[in-house]
Amino acid sequence: MSSSKFNRPWVLSLVLALTLGAVFLMVGPAAAADFSATDRAAWLMDQINSSTVGKMPGQHFQKDEFGLLPAKEKMVPGSSRKSDHSPWLLLASAAVPGSGELLMGKWIRGLGLIAADAFCWYKAKESGDEGLEVETEYYKFARDNWSEDLLFEAYNPSSVDEERWGGIGLEYFKLTDDDNDPISSMGSVDNLSYLSLWVSEEDDEREYFENLGKWDQFVFGWNDFITPNDPPEGYEDFVPTGALSDLRQPWTSVKREHYRVLREKSNDAFKRQDRYMYFNIGLRLFSVLEVAYLQGWLGGADDKFAVAGHEVRILAEPALNRPSILAAQVSF
Repeated sequence: MSSSKFNRPWVLSLVLALTLGAVFLMVGPAAAADFSATDRAAWLMDQINSSTVGKMPGQHFQKDEFGLLPAKEKMVPGSSRKSDHSPWLLLASAAVPGSGELLMGKWIRGLGLIAADAFCWYKAKESGDEGLEVETEYYKFARDNWSEDLLFEAYNPSSVDEERWGGIGLEYFKLTDDDNDPISSMGSVDNLSYLSLWVSEEDDEREYFENLGKWDQFVFGWNDFITPNDPPEGYEDFVPTGALSDLRQPWTSVKREHYRVLREKSNDAFKRQDRYMYFNIGLRLFSVLEVAYLQGWLGGADDKFAVAGHEVRILAEPALNRPSILAAQVSF
């Protein structure tokens, strides 16, 4: 009675399923990781429902018949598993963020990142062009309204210039010669190097133009400079103190203030350009990490990266109160 029961097809199928389940548990995590749960279930049902003719009791299945099917058998039409395992996807994402995702079939993510990268490149170029345009404008404005000769007059005790009479600059700033020894005045315009922070246009054009509006010792070179000793109409109550605050009054040089606005506008445009460039870099980093995650390098997907037929898995475990872990696991 009992032997006839075990000859029934459903009993044989159950025994086969239990046997294969036990074999699966003994094969270990490596096989399980490569063969997804859905694929295993489908394979088991196929084995249960297939004919057992020709398979003697106790017959063992081949290793590659269970769980570790050859790559060509696991590939299905339209599958991106092979491309997902390619390390070139990481390089593609580093070059053009989103390209790695596109090659993996992640169209929405890929196109979104490519669009964001293109937008940032466009805005970076737009900001850079604006910065250069305004920079050219304030360079020209300075050349038209600032003079080294006028600056020299402010440090010349013999000056008879109405606004720079007697070398007014010497009341606010000390001069030192090439040996760093104190001196009372300059001999000629060629001695402007005696002035602190002086840089000639030939030596450093950008710093030269930056100094004209930034440092108070250069305010005397603007052709609309007004001496603090003789305030303009509307500021008659102003009392000079001999401190640098005298030279920082907006009315001492309106052109200097306009120049500062232009230069700040140019610098802001260049800063925006830098921010967009940093965002471009961030998009590449994000895309590389996302592709690595989708490939399973960071434990985020079933697919594994393989080298010479061996699966490689990157393990990353950051921690705050103990050492972090970064390791590679290779299956043999």
